[in-house]
Amino acid sequence: METGKRIAAGVLPICAKTGRILIIRRGLNQSGAGLWACFGGKFEEGLDKNPKDNAKREFVEESGYAGKYKISRSPLYVNNDTHSVFYTYIGIFDEEFTPDIEGGNEAIDYGWFYLDETPEALLPGFKEAIDKKRTTLQNIICFYSGKC
Repeated sequence: METGKRIAAGVLPICAKTGRILIIRRGLNQSGAGLWACFGGKFEEGLDKNPKDNAKREFVEESGYAGKYKISRSPLYVNNDTHSVFYTYIGIFDEEFTPDIEGGNEAIDYGWFYLDETPEALLPGFKEAIDKKRTTLQNIICFYSGKC
């Protein structure tokens, strides 16, 4: 893990049944307010041992999801810019679910989208992850859902 930069991580849910991904529209008090991205947030010393722990904790905090899911062993993508490093992990879910985004602090909207139908207003780092790992994502979606 890099030092000297803000570390953050998140989970990009994929539904094994439908092949759709779940993304949220960031809350008005968040950086990138109004843009779409995966669930995620900053690394917290004492709570997180590594970026994967960080991703899982932030996902539960932001989505309210308490069920079981599979999470990728390693990140799909690591976005390393001048100020931060963001680790994006894949989560595989049996069914689509409704995240609890009440209050709008972290998110003001959500949606399950096919990869080719995501909103245009994506958070730049998340857009980079989707663009650079599109083929990998399509292969994962195909493997788990049969939607190829």
